[in-house]
Amino acid sequence: DVYKRQEDPNTGLGIAAGPDTGVGTIVSNEPTLWTSEGQYVNLNVQYDTGGGTLTSVTTFLGHKARHEEDADTQSDPWGALGVPGTGPEDQVVVWSDQDNSQFTQELRYDRELANGGNWVIGAFYMDRDAFAFERIDWGVSFDTLLGAGIGAPFGSDTDIQLLTKSWALFSQFETPLSDTVSLTVGLRYTDDDLDYSFVPDDYIRTSAGVRGDKIYLGALPTTDSQAEDDISGKIQLDWRPSEGTLVYAGFSRGTKGGGWNADWINGTLAVIAPFKGEVLHSFEVGVKSDLSDTVRLNASAFTYDYQDYQGWGFLGLAQIVSNIDAESRGLEVELTANPAEGLDILFGLAYLDAELEDGNTMPFSPEVSANLLVRKAWDLGNGGEFAVQLDGSWYDDQEMDVFNTPSAKIFAKHNVNARIGYTNADGNLSIALKGRNITDEENRLFVVPVAFLGYDQMVYETPSWWSVELTYGF
Repeated sequence: DVYKRQEDPNTGLGIAAGPDTGVGTIVSNEPTLWTSEGQYVNLNVQYDTGGGTLTSVTTFLGHKARHEEDADTQSDPWGALGVPGTGPEDQVVVWSDQDNSQFTQELRYDRELANGGNWVIGAFYMDRDAFAFERIDWGVSFDTLLGAGIGAPFGSDTDIQLLTKSWALFSQFETPLSDTVSLTVGLRYTDDDLDYSFVPDDYIRTSAGVRGDKIYLGALPTTDSQAEDDISGKIQLDWRPSEGTLVYAGFSRGTKGGGWNADWINGTLAVIAPFKGEVLHSFEVGVKSDLSDTVRLNASAFTYDYQDYQGWGFLGLAQIVSNIDAESRGLEVELTANPAEGLDILFGLAYLDAELEDGNTMPFSPEVSANLLVRKAWDLGNGGEFAVQLDGSWYDDQEMDVFNTPSAKIFAKHNVNARIGYTNADGNLSIALKGRNITDEENRLFVVPVAFLGYDQMVYETPSWWSVELTYGF
């Protein structure tokens, strides 16, 4: 069905109303809220030992965020629940708070070799604490849908915490084999320890956000741990047959740690299911070549073999990550040209064939994609520069999840941006007029398919907007 967009006269927010009867009216009487704040501290210290360079990189990251979402409906949205429509009524009200902190320390030693090669050895440590609190208030209609037998509005509070401690040792060696051929070999050992905690708390809701008697919806407090270690690495041969040309071929092994599916809504998963780490074996060949003084071509072909690929999907009322093997193959071409003074042109084209073991298409894997950038700059005579830039991209259809849910498909889309700017002779002052999505496309960016309730949540690209940017460097 196609639903009309109306406006709530009291709040000014949107209402999706049925075309004739108005049954299934959705009213948001509170705006969706997303706030985020973060801290970043980085200390980089280098010491010349005479034979090489010792580098220490210390980083602290802090991040807090809050999300509030209100979706109100009549008591029987679209007649799906068999409950007479007596709304409006608060049906789904969500609060979510996140508080994450991360400390990392890296030490590495770089040394140039007598034969013109390079050797790096180092160690890495990470300590991360990720905490989330989620509160969901449900209207009485969802008591009927979920079969909870409560007979009243209810709510769920959940505390989720993931503690991660990780350390790694790594080394990379680059050496020439001849005047035109060089070899790169890298190896990394990683050890991860993860501790997970899930604490649910369910209750009767006497009014929005107000707790009543405690109830039990099926989820139990859960703690779990994972300890993983793995090896990643690469080996690559580079051949430079002439000046401005590089031909390469390489194999690499990459890893991604495992984790747990946090049960966003209590009781919708039988257990708080863990998922395994992911391993990627990749092989790539390519060429980078100056075709002339003004034209450069980069091209590559690759194949990726995923073991236990971590694929995203939506099951019941829960977002889940599951493991499945996958393969992808592709080609990429990039052409850079400077056909006239001050004129830069960049064109890229990619083809991708990405398939899961069960025959479904890998999420976020458009078969064909392309991008184009054209920039023209003029020297104003006083050393300043005036420039005009136009860039755009196009992506083929994409699947949103590992289940290839039809309603969650992201259809082919394109985007065009523009920039007009001036930079002074010193390069420390610039002013620009910037336009994003200047053709005002309604592109889907993300879809959450809640098939269990018969609807999808969709996130669209920001409509066309223009801004002025002023930058001054000290």
